[in-house]
Amino acid sequence: MEAGIRNNRKAFTLLEVAIVLILIGILIGIVIRGTQTSYTAKVNATVECYRVNLYAVENYFNIYRRYPGDYDGDGKIENDAIPILRTNGFDVKVENPFGGTFNVMWRNFPGVDSGNYIYSDRIPINLDSLIDAKIDDGNLEYGRYRRISNVSYLKF
Repeated sequence: MEAGIRNNRKAFTLLEVAIVLILIGILIGIVIRGTQTSYTAKVNATVECYRVNLYAVENYFNIYRRYPGDYDGDGKIENDAIPILRTNGFDVKVENPFGGTFNVMWRNFPGVDSGNYIYSDRIPINLDSLIDAKIDDGNLEYGRYRRISNVSYLKF
């Protein structure tokens, strides 16, 4: 071995550092893209859950000429309609993709339209506006789809 050549490297070369940084960037991009894809799928699934439940309520009304859970015939659903719909063989979604549950009942909110609502909890607020854009007007403060406190409501 020649005296002038040494093989004692104590640092990485610029090329090695660049390759490692590129690989880290690619991995971060894959993780972020996967997370966004997962959220998009959950948003679409939640919209579909609202549609399925609304369809079930409308079909029940068309068959029985009253809403499920409307015991006195005044058009107000006094008792959660989901169990009634399930008992009568209608396809309903009980749980949303974020782990919350669906309910269908008459709600009276001060300053907001009273009415029959399909509502669900545990929907992240940053994704709730995306759901609103697919169902309604994209504004959680107005329209048929709203968020009040930590619960999301769809009026029908």
